[in-house]
Amino acid sequence: LGADVETWLARRGVSVLLSLPAAVLAGALGGWLASLPARRLDGLHFGISTLAFALIVEEVLVRAQPWTQGSAGLAVPVLSLGAWRADAVAAQAAISLAALLLALLFCARLLHSRIGRAWRALREDEVAAAACGIEAGGARTLAFACGGALSGLAGALYAHWIGFITPEQFGLMFSFELLMLAFIGGTRRLAGAF
Repeated sequence: LGADVETWLARRGVSVLLSLPAAVLAGALGGWLASLPARRLDGLHFGISTLAFALIVEEVLVRAQPWTQGSAGLAVPVLSLGAWRADAVAAQAAISLAALLLALLFCARLLHSRIGRAWRALREDEVAAAACGIEAGGARTLAFACGGALSGLAGALYAHWIGFITPEQFGLMFSFELLMLAFIGGTRRLAGAF
């Protein structure tokens, strides 16, 4: 969602100062929407619902041809701010690295906050967390929205990096690749995601 919103706005000449936050907001909204059925599910059903949401979004984007050109895809303009353009690989890498460091700082602060402690409690024992007053559905919704916002930012930068997007690029196989990377790195620590 972040890649599509960023591309759509960038192609219309919207400044990156507005398009990147819009992409982050679109990702957060997508995460919130994905959390709605997942609020009441757990285990295998939870995983299936999130994968189903990804397939639904892909299909909607393929069929939204006036905005996304469907499977034909869209060329993405070079990331620019005023007269400055990030058309060199070093400039794109520097922007990506800065975004990564900001995202890691945000996540570290979030995980050490009350919200992060609630998420860890839910991960360890949902019944015990509920007994302590943590509402599982709301905490999951917030986790999905935060993850969606970060994914929206990543998608927006990725679109500029590769210069061309189609809905199929962000399909089920891409989701599995990211999931495998998270499991290989370790899901219980921020360093694992890094």
